[in-house]
Amino acid sequence: MKKDSTSKNSFRAKYIRDTIFAVAILILPIAWWAFSFFYTTTDTILLAFKKLVPETTDEYVWCGLDNFKKVIAEMTSSGNVLNTSFKNSFLIWGINLVFRLPLSVLISYAIYKKVAGTGAFKVILFLPSIVSSMVWVIIFQYLVEYGVPTIKGIGPLEMPSLLKQEPSDFILMLVYTEWLGLAANMIIYTGAMSRVPPSLVEAGQLDGLTDFKELIYIVLPLIFPTLSVVLTTIVIGIFTSSLPTYQFYGNGTPDHLYTFGYYMFIMAFENSHAVNRPLVSALSVIVCCLATPITLLTRWLLEKFGPTVEY
Repeated sequence: MKKDSTSKNSFRAKYIRDTIFAVAILILPIAWWAFSFFYTTTDTILLAFKKLVPETTDEYVWCGLDNFKKVIAEMTSSGNVLNTSFKNSFLIWGINLVFRLPLSVLISYAIYKKVAGTGAFKVILFLPSIVSSMVWVIIFQYLVEYGVPTIKGIGPLEMPSLLKQEPSDFILMLVYTEWLGLAANMIIYTGAMSRVPPSLVEAGQLDGLTDFKELIYIVLPLIFPTLSVVLTTIVIGIFTSSLPTYQFYGNGTPDHLYTFGYYMFIMAFENSHAVNRPLVSALSVIVCCLATPITLLTRWLLEKFGPTVEY
């Protein structure tokens, strides 16, 4: 009996020590996250109802719903920078949904099936995710400004840069974004496809399934949970993602290349735009109110109507 009591006390003491250690390790990052999250969120919401008065106090004073009214007016006014940002963000979302998602799945499936040239695909498409983005920006700029004129047989000074004129600059930004974005999606999809049970694939082949039908009837249903997560993040990306305009143009990006993400970044972090930070805060609140129900609805629809497969 005494031995059992000693064993229980030893186990309890070890459990208490482990608990104290775990709490000591986790308390600082959790406390810092809670402080930064709640402080930033609260400050953003409060700032959305204020305005800067540099002429008198150089402080933010209460202004009610004025910022929200101005933001909504700018979003709905054709030709305004915020209205352009709104349109570009939705256009990028549509391109990602219609172009990048299916292409990523098809290329991932080709890699999964180990078709000819799989090794080259991996090098070409995964390399951009390893090398610094600024290196690719420099390479891409050099290719456009010097490589294209050389292919046409003229000097680079004789041809205006395609990155500095419409609509070629927007098209090139899209091409660059989609190319770099393919690798990240493919890593996710190939990982999900690698968990497809080989027995199901073999059974399908015995039943005469072609590769295309195998993709439709076996692979896609089995990786649908992964696809649903990606589709949900694509919806969120409407209000957060942007073209790589800051890497190419810095804070001098042409108005027609603005997106939600770039607009909020440049207006919030440029010191010269301190007076506009309440507008950005108001825009953040509006975006949150729009994105939350859209994201939750998308997630609910995918879970309700998507295929449910257990393996």
